[in-house]
Amino acid sequence: MHLNGKYHGVYVNVERIDSVFIKNNFADGGALYKSDKGGAGGNLELVIQLSDPNARRGLTLEPKSPSVHTDARDVLELISRINQTSDDDFAKVMATGTSP
Repeated sequence: MHLNGKYHGVYVNVERIDSVFIKNNFADGGALYKSDKGGAGGNLELVIQLSDPNARRGLTLEPKSPSVHTDARDVLELISRINQTSDDDFAKVMATGTSP
């Protein structure tokens, strides 16, 4: 950043992804999960959907907002759809939520 012709370094303004962000950006309230594993850009390819909806062991997504499913089935279905969709069909599947 330059101020009055003098260089002052690089600055980043990062918005916190929390309940306020969800409220301001999603009319239906949205669902917010925290990935417990993998860090930023974590590999979600290995996430598997649990057969028992009450099971938490091995689930890498922690519910962080009131409207989430405790078994994270909505986001796990999305991840599964992403992983199983070909590059040619990706945009259509993501836009419609259905298989080609």
